[in-house]
This record gives sequence, structure tokens and C-alpha cells, in this order.
Amino acid sequence: MNKLILYTFRRCPYAMRARMALQFAKINYELREVDLKDKPAALIDVSPKATVPVLIVNEKEVIDESLDIITWVSEQTKQPMTESINHNEWVLNLSTQFVPCLHRYKYPERFEDIDFDTNINELNAYLSAWDQHLQTRQLNNTFVEPWLEIVIFPLIRQLWIIDDGWTHGQYSHLSQWITNILTSDQFAKIMHKYPKWSPQDKPVHIINDQ
Repeated sequence: MNKLILYTFRRCPYAMRARMALQFAKINYELREVDLKDKPAALIDVSPKATVPVLIVNEKEVIDESLDIITWVSEQTKQPMTESINHNEWVLNLSTQFVPCLHRYKYPERFEDIDFDTNINELNAYLSAWDQHLQTRQLNNTFVEPWLEIVIFPLIRQLWIIDDGWTHGQYSHLSQWITNILTSDQFAKIMHKYPKWSPQDKPVHIINDQ
């Protein structure tokens, strides 16, 4: 096998990370859009946990965690990570602080005895810290800290599109950062809607190196 294959689901924030990383690195690949309610046997065969994203590098190497995919992608570029993204403080706080609160905010029916004030305070704490971090640099339409931003953005975007507007005017730097990405041609490309993949389909080749 001499081509990359990515199993993905368009709206999944973790799969979004993989597509954004491959695009930023200008790496071409074959895209296989998965229906998470009807997972193809080929996905389960290469990754028994059957979640997305899954990147098939070759017949011997399969990467099925988004952070590991981003790390692998960065190693193929002239801008590799200077530190392990898995141990980055922003990323650790994202997974241990922000994401659990995001799930409680997005799916309150799945949890019992939610303290909504505490939950929103935790979300605000992370957003406020990231907003202050963004103040230290000039915001533009390109990534300044690409690998870190690719990790963080899809999860903050999830809150951004369901939060009834309570964060939109509260954090000016974060708002501009999100708007820059959401309105970019690059984001539009990685969010293009493809049909569900099946083995008999003609391959969908994503060309990023142009």
C-alpha cells in the first residue's frame, strides 16, 4: 500500500483534527466517510475499536487516535512539533476540564445532578484562558501554533455552535480566531460533504499539495 487512507466522519471533532492536519501539511490521502451507525467491516478490521479517525499509513502501520495522527503528520513536515502534543498543558486541560463539561452542556439528559453554574464556569475558565493566550499574538487567517490550534479548535467549535451565543461576544480574541478559521477556504474544503463510503465506490482522493 503506497497511499494514505483516512476513515473519517465529517462532523466528528476528532476526525476534523486529522483532516485539518493533513491539509495543513499538504499531504494527499484517500478519504472514506463513515456512517457511525453503520460502520463498515473494513474499518473494524483495521481498528477493532471502530472509532474515527483512523489513518492507514501502510499495511503495517495504522493510527487510530487523533493526537497520534497529528503527531505523525507533523513529523512529515518541516514544522514538526517541538514537544509532545499529548503532554501539552492546553491539550491536557482540554480533555480533562473542557470536554467533560462540554458533554454535560451538550447532552444534559445523559447525566444526573448537573450543577449547571459550575459546569459553565469551568467552560468559561478554559475559554477565558485561551482568549488571553490569543492576546499575546497578532490574529490573522493562518495558524500561528498550527498543531496546537488544530487540536483545540474542533472542540471549541462544538461549543460555539450550540452555546446560544453566550460566548460569542464575551471573548473578542477567541471570537476572531474562530471566525477566521470558520470563514477560510481551507475549512470549507475539509468540511466538504462526501457520501458514505463503501468498498465498491470509486476512491475519493483529497489533493492537498497544490
